[in-house]
Amino acid sequence: MEFFVLLLELAGIAIWGSIWGVATNAVIRNKGYDENWFWWGFFFAFIAVLVALSKPQVSYDEEVADHEAEKAREQAILSSNGWKCSKCGRVNPSYTGTCSCGTSKMQSEALLRRREEEKRKFVESRDEMENLKKIKEYKELLDSGIITQEEFDKKKTQLLKL
Repeated sequence: MEFFVLLLELAGIAIWGSIWGVATNAVIRNKGYDENWFWWGFFFAFIAVLVALSKPQVSYDEEVADHEAEKAREQAILSSNGWKCSKCGRVNPSYTGTCSCGTSKMQSEALLRRREEEKRKFVESRDEMENLKKIKEYKELLDSGIITQEEFDKKKTQLLKL
C-alpha cells in the first residue's frame, strides 16, 4: 500500500511539473524566443513562469538586425580567405581545415566543383533539348512550305553551333 501511495505522489509531481513546464515553454515561445524552457518550468514551477514573463518581447527588427549582423560576419570571414562548407553551409575562417560537420576544406571544394560540373552539364543538356525542339518546329515550318530549305539549314546550323 505504501508503495502505491508513493507511486501516486510521484505521478502527481510529474504531472504538476509537466504542466508548469509546458506553460513556461509556451510563454517563452509566445515572447518570440527560440529556446526550450520546459525543464525550467518543470523544476521551478511558477518562479520559472514569472522569469519567462519578465523577459522582453523579441521584435522582428531585432531578428532582422541579428540576421544582418550574422551575414556581415560571414562576409568578413569570406573576404579574409575564409571558406563556406558546401555540405552544411557554415562559413569557416581560413585557418580552419575542417568544418564542424566533419567536412574538410578539400572535400568541400571537390563537392562544389562536382556540383558546378553537374549544373553545367544539366544546363547544356537542357539547352540542347530546347534547340532540338526548335529544329523540330523549323522542320514543320519547312514541311508546310512556310520557310525554304536554305533558311531551315541556316537555322539548324545556327542552333547546333556547327
